[in-house]
Amino acid sequence: MRYKKTIMAASLFLFLSSLVTVVDRINIPPTTAEVKVLAIKVTLGASKTIPPHDFRFDGCTLFPEIIFGTNLTQACLMHDIAYWSGGTPAEKQAADQAFKVAVAQSGRFGTMIAPLAKEAVNIYGDTWLAHVFGAHWGFGWTN
Repeated sequence: MRYKKTIMAASLFLFLSSLVTVVDRINIPPTTAEVKVLAIKVTLGASKTIPPHDFRFDGCTLFPEIIFGTNLTQACLMHDIAYWSGGTPAEKQAADQAFKVAVAQSGRFGTMIAPLAKEAVNIYGDTWLAHVFGAHWGFGWTN
């Protein structure tokens, strides 16, 4: 019973955090030139072509950037760079797996959050919802 209450409380916390994240999307700050340069360097370093549309970073799309004091911003940034340049289904799976690893290494609760974050990108990473927010696989090509 105690376990069930803990799961319900954690689920409610994540749900409310997600609502706050959606509201925060209304005031997304512009992507800095430094972050855009990083996106280009990472993409070229992976021997991929630079997409025609500028890279933009919105934080952890539809997911809280900080959970239980664990900051996921860097993991989300690198994941967004991979999604910007897009590629094959195998490259998407690799990007999502790298995201899970990065989240797991993000802090004290990273290993607890990682499976949930990975499942979220598996479910929403290339759906109509991700397209609405311009955060779908290959968004640098289709903007």
